[in-house]
Amino acid sequence: MEYNVSPIRDFLWESYEVLKNCEYYNSLSDCKENEKRERSLDHALDNLLLARSKRDPGFNLYIREKYYANPVLQERVRLTVLDLFSKTSSLSYDIDPLKPRPHLLEIEKWEGDPHWDQNKLQSEYRNYLATRLASEEKRKLEYLQVMLDDAENRMDTAVEKLVIRQAMVDHGTGKYFGSLLSTKNPLFPYAESPEQYYIQEIGYGFRNLKFRGLYFGMDGSRFERPQLMACIVWQDPSANDLEKLLFGKSMDVPPEEKVCIQDELWKFIADLNTISVYEWIVSLSREEKRATLNADYPFKLTDQVLEEIYQYDNKSAESIAGLATNLMMGKYYEYGINAAKYAYKKLNKGKTKKFLPEAISRCYKELGDKKNAEQWLQTAHPEVRRNQNQAIGLKDIHPPTLEYYCEMARAFHLQFQYDEELNLLLEAEKHYDDLEVRQEIGTLYQHKREYGLAISYYEAAIAGKRLNHDRIFCQIVIALLKTKCDTCISDETIELIRRAVQGILQETVSPTESLSILTRPIIFEIGFWDNEKLALEFLQFTVEVLRETGVTPNPEFYFGRIFTEHGILKDARYWFEQALPHAATASERAAIYQQLGHVYLADGDNRQARIYFTKALQDDPDSEKAHLGLVFCYINEMEYDSALNELVQLQKMSPQNSKYIELAENIKALNSGVIGVKRISSIPIKKIFATGDWLLMEVFKGEERGEYDLGPVLVQYGKGTERLLYENVLKNIRQAVRNDSEFIQIKENGETTIIKKYWKGDKNGNIPQLPNALKGILGIKEKTLALGQWGRLEEDLKAYDNPLVKKISNLLEESGYGPELLNKIGGLCADLANDRNGAAHSTFYTREDVMKKREEIVAIVNYIIDIVVKSA
Repeated sequence: MEYNVSPIRDFLWESYEVLKNCEYYNSLSDCKENEKRERSLDHALDNLLLARSKRDPGFNLYIREKYYANPVLQERVRLTVLDLFSKTSSLSYDIDPLKPRPHLLEIEKWEGDPHWDQNKLQSEYRNYLATRLASEEKRKLEYLQVMLDDAENRMDTAVEKLVIRQAMVDHGTGKYFGSLLSTKNPLFPYAESPEQYYIQEIGYGFRNLKFRGLYFGMDGSRFERPQLMACIVWQDPSANDLEKLLFGKSMDVPPEEKVCIQDELWKFIADLNTISVYEWIVSLSREEKRATLNADYPFKLTDQVLEEIYQYDNKSAESIAGLATNLMMGKYYEYGINAAKYAYKKLNKGKTKKFLPEAISRCYKELGDKKNAEQWLQTAHPEVRRNQNQAIGLKDIHPPTLEYYCEMARAFHLQFQYDEELNLLLEAEKHYDDLEVRQEIGTLYQHKREYGLAISYYEAAIAGKRLNHDRIFCQIVIALLKTKCDTCISDETIELIRRAVQGILQETVSPTESLSILTRPIIFEIGFWDNEKLALEFLQFTVEVLRETGVTPNPEFYFGRIFTEHGILKDARYWFEQALPHAATASERAAIYQQLGHVYLADGDNRQARIYFTKALQDDPDSEKAHLGLVFCYINEMEYDSALNELVQLQKMSPQNSKYIELAENIKALNSGVIGVKRISSIPIKKIFATGDWLLMEVFKGEERGEYDLGPVLVQYGKGTERLLYENVLKNIRQAVRNDSEFIQIKENGETTIIKKYWKGDKNGNIPQLPNALKGILGIKEKTLALGQWGRLEEDLKAYDNPLVKKISNLLEESGYGPELLNKIGGLCADLANDRNGAAHSTFYTREDVMKKREEIVAIVNYIIDIVVKSA
């Protein structure tokens, strides 16, 4: 058998993504709301761990050690990959394989062009990457479409289809690209969490994890977090076995054969390693996940790791040189030196080999190591041996420079090794009188909850000549810590708050933009207080000071937004409600209502969310955010027609917005593919529709045939619709009439019947007999009204000469079903009846015809569900 390797090589991770998210969503299907949230938070933890492994070299090494130590897990990954391959290898897929990006060495060969220049190289490379991205996105969408078509042909695939569609939406929005991290959403690179869980996941991470970057450090200071765009390569121990099994060859071949194999297998290896990482993560309990995210671990960039990267990248030392450059730019000088030395040994003559010694020299200079700095400078510039004045000002530096201390401290911080960072900064304090060092020491003591020492260092930082925003930051942190220690707000604390707030007015940017200097430490500290009353008092006093000084006219609104951003929904809701009386204009009030809508949406309360989005639109009919909020409410409730109606309004406001057009297309796809049974409360009705789906999928389980019998499927859909309309519209009408003494009589056996003159009409002809459709509703035995009779119901109700008909008409109007709505329902039922009856008497449907006809029927059924649910 010749395997079709393209899908498994290029899209292994997409298959795995669908598999894992199907498992996740299926686990939520029958859960109560609280359990759903718990499982969603576990899902968030999984993605936090995956994100960290992608962008943190030390953590990646940590994971690898754990994975290597678990043979059971390695076997599980191997079997998972084999299973995915068996499902995808037979798919029709005739797209040429995607080639990997050129190696740096190949790019450098372009320099042989006499017209070559650096700008041209960069432009060509950017164009290449843009073309590659567009091509891969297109191919992934086509592949996902194949997966979707396959899911349509199998039973019980509603969740799978939703997950595949969501993956297709994500590709369209650029949220996910292969096994790489998203740049727009770094914490949740591929999580398809429902809208209402997203903010809760953020809140969970905020409250429970060390994984928060710089805890209090100020942007712009020497302790600001650097960007280290490097990832240590590692390989699944079973990778070679899987390659040989699936492709008949592996990466473990002679160098002269390696280039073509690398071109063919590079994406397979990348996706396989991502699956290995993720499988390790999902196998942990929640407690283990938290412990792993919060754990301190050693990070060493050893020659063994560098050798792995070298071997992995076709023995290209250029990739090691690139890693060294990134480490140096991130000011990880010691790690950068290790990588640069390794690359220098491996490289032959060339521009890069000449550059590295000077880069190493500069790193040693930053570290305060004069001897090694001079030695590597001489390697880079032999002329220095003849003229020591060219040694670019190397000085005898002892002790190490302040920058050395700070950069090494920052490296420890990013590895979560806070004790080592603190010890290093305390050593630096002995040699240098630096206010930023004192502030960072205060931050670390605060993180350790040693508040007395933290306050003393913050006070020392304020005593010096500090920038205004640093002074504001230190003042508010001291006020917070003193309040927590004293369990009350003292006069000294009040004065500190006033000074901090007044300092905002002295900032060069607008007060509103400067507010984050004040609120950031408040939120990060108060978010972890056990004393909620004390926290509220501190916030209320801060709010009053902000209002008095005129920094912001509605500080409650500002705090509501801040709490929302950090996923603290209870506090966000409180502050938005407090902000409403202070809204000065209708547009400001609409903005608050809109924020409240999103808070309730995030909390899973779609009903309240709708109320607030509607209020926002009453004050500001052109609020796109409020309209969009309603769209998401309707999507969550599977009210797709209502969602599309809201999108029509949005498209009128922004006709050129491609996102709205795209969202509308995806909602239409959902509307035509899934009956909205989630919105139906009756279990028996749900089962009727499920039986229809089961009958539909049964026709695809046998051998391929030319025609299918759609009749039984549409009969079930029709039954479900009739039962739905009876339960939600007619049942209450029947009970009301049969309890009305004007129209019923009780027989001797206790049975109630309709008085004869209202049922058959009187002898004088003054009261006409009850129409047959209404007799079916009111008879002794409960019966649903047939689809065709719904089409004629409004005509029957016009026989008002019969008081009972008038009674039924009035009851329907009181329930919200006036003539216009009944005509709409009647028309839909008539269309559904025609389709059903036609299918019941015809067996000439191709598979394509079946799916097209089902889309039409599902759209009608969902429209009726939408009407019934809204009128309930």
